[in-house]
Amino acid sequence: MDYSAIPGFLQREKSTSGEDKLRVKPSHESIKQVEKFMQKFKERRAKNKAEAKEDDNEEGHVEEAPHEEEKLDDVVQHEEEESPKVETEPEVAKEPEAPIEAEVKETLPYVLSREELSHCKPAHIAMKKSVKVLLKQGETYYYCTCGKSKNQPFCDGSHKEEGCEYKPLKFTHEGADEKRSICACKRNKVESGPFCDATHKSLPVDW
Repeated sequence: MDYSAIPGFLQREKSTSGEDKLRVKPSHESIKQVEKFMQKFKERRAKNKAEAKEDDNEEGHVEEAPHEEEKLDDVVQHEEEESPKVETEPEVAKEPEAPIEAEVKETLPYVLSREELSHCKPAHIAMKKSVKVLLKQGETYYYCTCGKSKNQPFCDGSHKEEGCEYKPLKFTHEGADEKRSICACKRNKVESGPFCDATHKSLPVDW
């Protein structure tokens, strides 16, 4: 509302700083002008509402657009109706899995094959000959593989004192009691096991 159009409603006066300022100082005449203006404004607004109502009646009732939330609910409901329902099987309780046991390789104080000692350095030559031993049926023996034993051809634990990687070769005599030649030079072939194969005869003289 432009109050400056009403005579006497706004008055200009000088401030203490010398600037011009507008001050509301309505007179009796200006108040009547405002009342008259407000009355015309209310009449015009009522007339506009009445005309708008007549236009709605002539064109028919127009429904208000649904809110965004209502639209979204309708779309979701429509999709739920169209989408096929998938039947889910009931969950079956799974049995607890058995703990996996780590395979522990037992470290034995002996070997069952001389191939297990292939990583060791050449054994000490105890004697340049074989030793005749009476092997008894069912008896178990521990053959010296390091050449340090003082109880040749069998182990007496000397390999532990030397700190080498050798271990005695364990074998059991399955046949009847008999005398066998056991290797004492420690240079026989691996597949010969603890038994002499005459390799000592080919060893140098200055062994």
